[in-house]
Amino acid sequence: MMNRNSENGNVIVFIFIAIALLGALTFTFTSSNRTSTGVLTGAQADAYASQITAYGHDVKQAVKRVMLRGCDETEVSFENSLESGYTNPNAPNNESCHVFSKNGGGLAFQNLSYGQNGTVPPFFTAGTLVLGVGGSVWSNLDHFDLVLFIPLKSLETCKKINEKFKNPEALAIDYITQNSNYDSDKFQGVYFQRNGIPDDSGNIAGYTGVKTGCMQSLDTPAGLYPYSDGYDYFYYNVLIER
Repeated sequence: MMNRNSENGNVIVFIFIAIALLGALTFTFTSSNRTSTGVLTGAQADAYASQITAYGHDVKQAVKRVMLRGCDETEVSFENSLESGYTNPNAPNNESCHVFSKNGGGLAFQNLSYGQNGTVPPFFTAGTLVLGVGGSVWSNLDHFDLVLFIPLKSLETCKKINEKFKNPEALAIDYITQNSNYDSDKFQGVYFQRNGIPDDSGNIAGYTGVKTGCMQSLDTPAGLYPYSDGYDYFYYNVLIER
């Protein structure tokens, strides 16, 4: 009887030890995930890249839907209830040209994870041209495109985005000159000249004609996004080629 009680006691001790070890392992794993904000793992970067590119695809499809219904490129509206500054006076009152309306594109406006434990809103502008897309060449600056931007802080995520589109690897480590102002450049139905991708000092063959990708920005002004500095990379997607 004494031996059996002793054996039962030993089994209970081993169970408590196993539970303690499992708890310590779980704490270590979750703690490392919380603190590893500086450099993302390949899996984390790939997950962020997948979320961003999937949303970019959905936005582009929603823009196509409203244009197939007869909306002009100047009538497309990104007005939404979360981010101000996108009211387009050219858009019909019935919201049939609104990307983020059930009467239009049927898409929900969404803040995107940028890869360091936070989110930022997407940015829609018609002050950028992408060389080699539509009629965009430096000798003819009348074809500025409608472009979606999502700012990032992670080079790893930027590289993963370019991998998905088989873009040149150097795209993530070159730069776009970005002189825009965050508020005045939100798309409100007007296309205007501002800057290009790549800029005139970085017009490298192989970048030209890349409609969707991620680039480094070395001189992003604090006013471009309300989150100040640190957004060194930009996912971009040409929504309307001109």
